[in-house]
Amino acid sequence: MAWFVVSGVGGGAPERTAGSFDVGSGGFLAATALVFISYAGVIKIAAVAEEVKDPGKTIPRAMIGSLAITTVLYVLVVYVAIGIVDVTGAIEAGQLESDGEGPIMALAAEATLGTIGVTAVVIAALLALASTANAGLLSASRFPFAMARDGLAPPQFERISARFNTPALAVSLSGAVIVVMITFLPIDQVAKFGSAFQIIVFILVNLTVIGFREGAVDDYDPAFVCPWYPWIQLFGMGSGLVVLTQVGLVPLAGAIFITVVSIVYYLVYARHNVDREGAARDAVRRNIGASAVERTRALFESDAEYDALVAITEETSTDAKRDMLRMATDLGRVRTTAVSVVEFVDVPHRVFAERHPEIVDRDLPEWFPSDPEDAPSWFPTDELDPPARTSGGVDLPPSETDAPLEQLPTRIEYREIDSEDHRRAIVDFATYENCDLLVLERNVAEFHSRLFGGETEWILENAPCDVMLVDDDEFDEADEIAVVANRGPYDPLKLLLADAIAEETGAEINLLQAIPADPPDRQRRTMEEYHDELISICTVPTRSTIVEADDAVAGLARFARPADLLVIGADRTGISGRLLGRPGNQLIDSVDCTAVMVQTHEGRQDGLLKRLVMDYLFR
Repeated sequence: MAWFVVSGVGGGAPERTAGSFDVGSGGFLAATALVFISYAGVIKIAAVAEEVKDPGKTIPRAMIGSLAITTVLYVLVVYVAIGIVDVTGAIEAGQLESDGEGPIMALAAEATLGTIGVTAVVIAALLALASTANAGLLSASRFPFAMARDGLAPPQFERISARFNTPALAVSLSGAVIVVMITFLPIDQVAKFGSAFQIIVFILVNLTVIGFREGAVDDYDPAFVCPWYPWIQLFGMGSGLVVLTQVGLVPLAGAIFITVVSIVYYLVYARHNVDREGAARDAVRRNIGASAVERTRALFESDAEYDALVAITEETSTDAKRDMLRMATDLGRVRTTAVSVVEFVDVPHRVFAERHPEIVDRDLPEWFPSDPEDAPSWFPTDELDPPARTSGGVDLPPSETDAPLEQLPTRIEYREIDSEDHRRAIVDFATYENCDLLVLERNVAEFHSRLFGGETEWILENAPCDVMLVDDDEFDEADEIAVVANRGPYDPLKLLLADAIAEETGAEINLLQAIPADPPDRQRRTMEEYHDELISICTVPTRSTIVEADDAVAGLARFARPADLLVIGADRTGISGRLLGRPGNQLIDSVDCTAVMVQTHEGRQDGLLKRLVMDYLFR
């Protein structure tokens, strides 16, 4: 090859090689996609790592060295061949096919080195073919062998031949597949399919490196560490996706088909025979958990005022009104809180109605603990104030209190609003007042009897802030508060609310989270570490209970029943909730205690794909 390059480098026609190094051109990318299969041998080195002496040094040197040498040699040989061979003339002379396929290297060698050169190039090509085929067979057979040891393939592929000391069945199967492909499939299409699939493999290899580095992989301590992490890996994945668009529709479809078959194989066979999970999945779960911990810590440490709206309608029970007010005022123990208690009263439709709800100044209702002597212990005394603004937005004079309003941990305002549509009035009021939290009573009937959703579901979908639904069951005192993670990590607001109520009642928090029965040790260890971080943030006694159960609702209900208060996230709304079920509501119906459902404004905007990913990662 060196002889060929040196002899022919000056004999090519410049017009034939013009634009060969235009990296940004579409032709360059298309050619890269076509010949990508030529570099498949780079990762074959790693496939036989177990049979390499001193792999920590040998494998990096072999991969980097072979890549550098073959790249330089490949570029020079092709450049010389293109410059020497008149492809158009060779096609007209019948030496090449109409699409340019044929013995181009033989023509180039004859023009450069003569007859002896053709013989030398042919011998070199045959030797390279034999070497490549042997290396391909060697590495390909090691994949089913390694998969069998990990339970991803039948155990027969793990058997070692006593005579040859090799995985004979794996070698035989790999060789048979190669023979069938060469005999019955068009070799050019096989090469294109191989290039497309190899690009996908390279992308996954880069992703795997990130997964191994970020995940808690036992005994992962490589001797060689890739520099410029993770930019090298991100570039490899991004450029791979770009080149993948150039392979053509048929090769891309074939690569996708192989990928789909592999996924089906994993779901049908491999997943049921492996008792551990992938490093990438664990890494993503850890990163999501770490992000959730930081958001929780930031929420607990924030000193910004948190305004709550306790929305009451004519259907709200008296006990629920008190519990809703109590939980809203409890937030004042961990955050400066302003609570607006608003009763929304429906009035008949009026032709010339006002464009905004009407605020009516009336006496306090009987259920409202306005007298400090009659108020329960949890009610903040001397902190009841009139509305700060009218419906038109005009500031009212501040009430006469012993301390300025901004210095009070919790202050309460009471209003009554007449409107023709109280659900829209609730959303409008929360929007106008810039409320951070909307407190409502949970209407049980709406989640079971209405096919197209009800009032509460409409408010959940349209509320401009966080929403808390209270399901009252004679809540008085609490010794234990169960906080359940529906899917994914704990929402910080649930923990903040539970911590505030626990501080007022002297209760203990129990963090409940369900994972599948017999989970991988890594998954359980990750969840335990995540819970430990959350426990360190809470200001009250907190413990952790990780429930192993295939039926998450039944498993969680068993540990939640002793609790006096259940805090859980709101279920999906809309069509996804009706189709995919509402486990949160099922869990509330399974326990006999007061329950609180929390929906954050950010969480409401999560798409179906994100929710499915969270279910996969944390379940």
